Amino acid sequence: ADTSILASLPKSDPLEIMTRAKLGEATYAVRLLQESLKSAGYLKDGPMGLYGPVTQEAIRQFASEYGLPGDGSTVTPEIVSALSVSQSLEKKNLPDIGDGIEQGMTGGDVRQAQKLLRYLGYYRGRTDGIFDQDMKEAVTALQIAHGILKGATDPFAGRIGPATKSAILQAWKVKVVAEKAKRVALRMQVADSVRTSSLPQKVLAKGDHGADVSRLQKTLRDLGYLSAKDVTGTYGSRTESALKAYQIDRAIVKKDAVKGVGVYGPATRTALLKDMTEKSWQKVRA
Repeated sequence: ADTSILASLPKSDPLEIMTRAKLGEATYAVRLLQESLKSAGYLKDGPMGLYGPVTQEAIRQFASEYGLPGDGSTVTPEIVSALSVSQSLEKKNLPDIGDGIEQGMTGGDVRQAQKLLRYLGYYRGRTDGIFDQDMKEAVTALQIAHGILKGATDPFAGRIGPATKSAILQAWKVKVVAEKAKRVALRMQVADSVRTSSLPQKVLAKGDHGADVSRLQKTLRDLGYLSAKDVTGTYGSRTESALKAYQIDRAIVKKDAVKGVGVYGPATRTALLKDMTEKSWQKVRA
């Protein structure tokens, strides 16, 4: 089809598509996954098409770095969520600290280091920009935990040099990604539940009957477009009017006299999926 026609069609969530990638296959889902892995720095080459050993190893490395289970042979919602969050972080101004920071120093770099180490659970003192003994012990604990030093008696213990700075910033990123990815993965689960339980897969129009019509009517009821008494399993005039009102409100159509108005199709399904996911997500958050 002409690209202008394709551009007007509803699009699936890229994260949901990537979870369909299968080892040994060459699909659009695999290409999307490989593009994300390359953007994140885990693939040297562009999309190769085939989900083979190279892609599997890239996924395994990414999952390992962010504390996720798996050997790279499957693509879980948690992995694609972490990929998405890590890429979004790279587009923002990430925290930074200087290096060559040690006990006795003061200032903004020390304060920033205190904030990061507090977030990582190593520092419990005041965020006052003063590199005191408590701060030195916090830095030393991180250095030992990340294998930078063997023990507290090392001459560089408690000093933030290039290796320690890198470890602090990487540990911060891993923790942020892990926390945010859980929310993204949970939202994906909510969307999948809505997709399978609330939204019919096939096109529906006036005159149709059955369980799919009931599901559509319940969805319109939950969004306030249809009354409970009209959930009958029969696509009649009231269901058609309710769907028209929804389509106009969501700008799927501009008026109720255009082709396709009052018909449940892909564009309407995509809009309903978004609205019902948000409604369900608010309940999950509560």
